[in-house]
Amino acid sequence: MTTPIPYYISRKQAQDFLAKFTKALEFPESNPLLSQVYGFGGVGKTTLIKKLKETHELQVDFVEVSFGLTAGIETPLKLMEKLYELLPKPTGLWRRDLLPKPDPFTSLYEQYQETVYNWTLD
Repeated sequence: MTTPIPYYISRKQAQDFLAKFTKALEFPESNPLLSQVYGFGGVGKTTLIKKLKETHELQVDFVEVSFGLTAGIETPLKLMEKLYELLPKPTGLWRRDLLPKPDPFTSLYEQYQETVYNWTLD
């Protein structure tokens, strides 16, 4: 259970974000299930996330990954790799399981790794 926020001053942008998140939970098939909160330091990002968790802690298992704060996440590519790793994997047989090539992220990531490897050999 999250610790209640002692003071929370809402703003229109925060209300809109919380409403969109709630809608995404109600209709996940037509709304994104991955969100990011960003902005200048001191604008209330951490407080907004605490409010989000407080509101939806019974409905959602939250996973946080912070660029520069989460261990092993020093570059944008490492952040993307970690987020991709945390995405739920489909269960059962999907159409893409029948296709001979990997999903776009894996394909592009492998191409990137190969390019970096070849570049270091030169």
